[in-house]
Amino acid sequence: MFDKLTSRLPFGSDNTDDPDTQIPDDEMGPPKSNNIQAATPGPIKWYPSLGYSEDTDKYFRTYIVSSWPSTASDHMFWDLLTDTGLQYDMTIHFDRQDPLSAVSNLDELSKRLDDKATGALSTFTLNPESVKRTAQVLSRMKESIEQSGENLFRVTAYVTIYADSKEDLRKKHSVIEDKMQLNAGVHIDTATYEQDIGLRGSGPLGYNEYYERHG
Repeated sequence: MFDKLTSRLPFGSDNTDDPDTQIPDDEMGPPKSNNIQAATPGPIKWYPSLGYSEDTDKYFRTYIVSSWPSTASDHMFWDLLTDTGLQYDMTIHFDRQDPLSAVSNLDELSKRLDDKATGALSTFTLNPESVKRTAQVLSRMKESIEQSGENLFRVTAYVTIYADSKEDLRKKHSVIEDKMQLNAGVHIDTATYEQDIGLRGSGPLGYNEYYERHG
């Protein structure tokens, strides 16, 4: 089923200086493969940092949450959820990591942070004690997986905003950045050249291709 929903965006283009320049048709798959049926039954025009649905006459842009605050609050997305003037979709994926890979990754990261806090790099570390505490937390997480069989999940979040025009989309870009980065404390990146997999990730199918591609 996903083969029918898969479109292809290049990772490079002669039009990288202008994010609103449409990707040439010969760099895309055939029109049928560019339709994301979960989002719209009509064709989509793809640009490096946005898309346009001919069926709904809407422009859209999808973002990936690239970093989370050290401490999450119960109402961190309250400002976004209560904004009735912003049309958006948001999906959060929880992907269980293989236990052996999780232990290996945590162990490697813990050692790197510990070296940053107490090793040769400690001279250049602004807050070595904080880094050391983080390394200790990761070590305890690794032990919990090894000894208690607990699971480690990779969290991936997508946000797609919609607008009636490119100009309106630019304005809403600033709005969503403020709500996510200033108010919620999470950093978002535009899914440049990956708007297709971003839209699928935030749509009803919720297929997390970004995680499959980037890990």
